Amino acid sequence: MVELCAALDEGIKLEHDSKLFYARNAKAAKNADVRALFETLAKEEKTHEESLKTLGKGKSCPLSLGKQKHKLSAPKIGDSFSSEELEEYSTILLVAMGFEQKAKGFYDALALATQNSDEAKTFRELAGFEQKHYDLLNSLYEEINYYRLET
Repeated sequence: MVELCAALDEGIKLEHDSKLFYARNAKAAKNADVRALFETLAKEEKTHEESLKTLGKGKSCPLSLGKQKHKLSAPKIGDSFSSEELEEYSTILLVAMGFEQKAKGFYDALALATQNSDEAKTFRELAGFEQKHYDLLNSLYEEINYYRLET
């Protein structure tokens, strides 16, 4: 049986760390589209963090996470990026994908481990959001590396 409080604390920490990572990289981003992407991801992670805190305060499950609140879109990669920027963004994206994979795996494991079907639904929904983040970041990573090979 899952110790829900400990699991929620771990999930809150994962979301908080991801939020800080995206916010920090948004501030450092020179490209407005990249900055907007990281700002949006930071907002998404904040939403997830708040949802877990709500669950921890004894609110009923499943939480109504609804659709993703923020529109996620990847910037177009092209000549407006220097090779140094592409290298830097490539590294940042690898780290970000690691955050998303870790969170997805965590939520998938919780969904399987909990005996409560409503909690399981909430954790599967969170895992789905993290997968969408990962997919977007991965497509951008692939686009950057394809562009770098072509130029």
